[in-house]
Parts: sequence; C-alpha cells; structure tokens
Amino acid sequence: MISKEEITRIADLAMLDLTDSEKNEYAAQISSLLDYFKQIQSLDLAGVEPTNHALVADNVLREDKAFPSAGQKCVIAGAPDTDGQSYRVPAIIETEE
Repeated sequence: MISKEEITRIADLAMLDLTDSEKNEYAAQISSLLDYFKQIQSLDLAGVEPTNHALVADNVLREDKAFPSAGQKCVIAGAPDTDGQSYRVPAIIETEE
C-alpha cells in the first residue's frame, strides 16, 4: 500500500496542494491500482504474443480501388455559388484595397 507520506511527496513534486482527506483518498486509489498491476504481473504470459491492441483487427480497411473522377461540372453542380469552374465563397480575409 502506498503511504500518505508518499502521496504528500508526489503532490509536492507536482506542486499540488492536497487536503488530508484527498491524500487518504488518493493513497487508497493508487494502492488499488498497484494491487491490480501486481495481479497482472503474476499471470503466466509466456505463450501470449505481444500486441498493441486488445482486439485482432487485420486490415479492416476496404481495398483501395481507382475509379474515374466525377468530373468538374458534376462536382460543382451542387455548390451554392460558382463561377462555372470553381466554388465561390465569401471572403474571410480583409484586404486594404
């Protein structure tokens, strides 16, 4: 179990001002976490392959296939305002003109 003094030292290093009740609460919480880590360390994981994710997900992305473009006229057809070749949007940067 982690002591209240250790919590005080950690709080001082982190420049935290904790009340006595907070120190007691954090000591209990951190002790609980450390106990859980001890349980994990006691497991025999000799035959378990290391992974960076809990679920096996082999290439969950679809295959990348090239398709012909929709074309410029089709793409700008749904735009609220165009000049016939590109989108027209309100100016967002003011100039001194």
